Amino acid sequence: MATKTDISFFKGEDVTLAVTVTGTVITGWGLSCSIGKGYGQTVAFTKAVGTGIAITDGAVGKFEVSIADTDTDALSSGKYVWDIKRSDAGQEVVLCYGELSLKPKVAA
Repeated sequence: MATKTDISFFKGEDVTLAVTVTGTVITGWGLSCSIGKGYGQTVAFTKAVGTGIAITDGAVGKFEVSIADTDTDALSSGKYVWDIKRSDAGQEVVLCYGELSLKPKVAA
C-alpha cells in the first residue's frame, strides 16, 4: 500500500528526499518520481534511477531523490502533487505520493 506524505520546500532550492520501503529489498529496481500541477495533468519534471534517484541501501529499501534548484526555477509557487513508483515492467506500483507545497523565493 502506498504511503501518503506531504512535503514543502522553497522554489530554487536543492532538496534531497530520503525514502525507505520498509521490509523490502529494492536492489536493481527501476524507480521514477513525477511532480506535476495535478493528477492527470502535464508532469512538470521527473527523476529516475541514475538521473536524480540513487538506491543508497537496496538491501533495506533505502533510496534518495535529488531535486536540483534548476528543477523548480521555472515553476510557479503553489500546490503540486508527486509520486514515486517502481517502474519495472510488470511490477509497476506506486510506493508513495502526496502534495508538494512549493514556496516562493524570498530573493531573486
